Amino acid sequence: MYSQEFKKYPILNNLYWVFLVGFCFSQRTFFILAANSKNKIENFEIICPPHFQSCVDLIFPATLPNGWGHNVLFAILGLSLFCSAFMFYRGLKKYALLALIPATFLQIFTTFFLTIKTSTPFEYFHTGFLLVLIFFPFKVFFLRVVFVSLYFSSAFVKLDASWIGGDLFNSMINGLPLVPFILTPFLTNIVIIFEGILIFFLFSNSGLRRNTVFYFFVVFHLYSMILVGLRYPIHCLPVLYFLFSPQLHRKIFFPKVKLKHLVFFIYPLFIITMSLLPSLVDPLWKITLVGQRFTLNMFEQNRQCIVNIQTYYKDGTTKTFKENVSKAYDRCNIYSYYFPQKQKCLKNKNIEKSVFNFSASINGGPFLDYVVDKNICELNYNAWSANKWIESPENLRKQINIKKDANTLRWPSMNHYWSRELTSVKKLPRPQYEPQIKPKIVEILRVIYFSLMGICLFISSSLLFRRIYRKEY
Repeated sequence: MYSQEFKKYPILNNLYWVFLVGFCFSQRTFFILAANSKNKIENFEIICPPHFQSCVDLIFPATLPNGWGHNVLFAILGLSLFCSAFMFYRGLKKYALLALIPATFLQIFTTFFLTIKTSTPFEYFHTGFLLVLIFFPFKVFFLRVVFVSLYFSSAFVKLDASWIGGDLFNSMINGLPLVPFILTPFLTNIVIIFEGILIFFLFSNSGLRRNTVFYFFVVFHLYSMILVGLRYPIHCLPVLYFLFSPQLHRKIFFPKVKLKHLVFFIYPLFIITMSLLPSLVDPLWKITLVGQRFTLNMFEQNRQCIVNIQTYYKDGTTKTFKENVSKAYDRCNIYSYYFPQKQKCLKNKNIEKSVFNFSASINGGPFLDYVVDKNICELNYNAWSANKWIESPENLRKQINIKKDANTLRWPSMNHYWSRELTSVKKLPRPQYEPQIKPKIVEILRVIYFSLMGICLFISSSLLFRRIYRKEY
């Protein structure tokens, strides 16, 4: 089966090398394993994902100077990748793919179950594709389905003022690179339309429609290097080219799928469902991280945060932690401060209570108090539903009116994406940024986009299933 598919579709050979090279850009993920070494856990330096908060109970080998274990593990994984490359070169395709399994699963496990410090979209576009290449039948077809599902899912994250109104970028000093402020909402909405609606034209055999979408995303990824660097475009562009390039594919062919193969559609369905779920269970998911770990969550909001944690010990002493986060790239959130302090409460019996206060400004909006005088030691964090100890959207709206009446409503200064040194958190009496598109219009557009995306998904899925039962492989 492996040999036949690779012979029939030579692009699979190219994609294998693309995914193999992708491990070179994923080394940081493997080094995250060392964060679960004993010394890191004891120093409360690890932040487990919300859905697997017991990852602190898993201890992995440490890096030097605390031990050689992690280095040996890293060398073994490197050897398995080298063996895979050698076997693939020798024509042993099946064994070459099997040799990729240890590195693939370890990277997936590290990203989704051991840390929140790595980017899940990178994994979807790398090891997510490797799962298809290793285990799925009709590899080219399912790679295309997963690719389109990923782009479609990424549009869900953008259905708010951050992208519909362009506020994510325009609330920063330099705005969207090389783009005038007035044009930012126009371009961000174009991205939403292509990702959430027109992306299905990649399956079209109409040259104009498929080429338009294909070249749009080529330009999009080349431009995105300004903000995200090389890794994301390097994962996406070669896959886009080999799967949908007009030069390589004059027509998109569809396999004849049997009933038993329908189980493989669970994977793209999982991707879409997990990207939609957080917004359904918690309106504040972007700052609370509820359900966020499995989404395509790049560039969701520009946040500035003020954090204060006052820890009281039984011997009468206190310790204060304060942090102001101004850089947009940091994407400050509630959970990242809750988890380490909760672990301290659990493991240090001398702590009497730990009082948590968290305020944040979103996209240049006013500072609002999301957590007010809550004792972390008595709190629990639910990974899949809204947490009652975090202020609800209704209470946040009331805060605005109360603070306006008391003349205590304060706004942040406009910040930068990368540089922390150039900006600092400030509470100003007047906003420096005014949204170009009013909230009511944003909400109307959000409903329209959501409806159109649902309609397009239904129609495209129906047409796809009709074609895969009618065409020969």
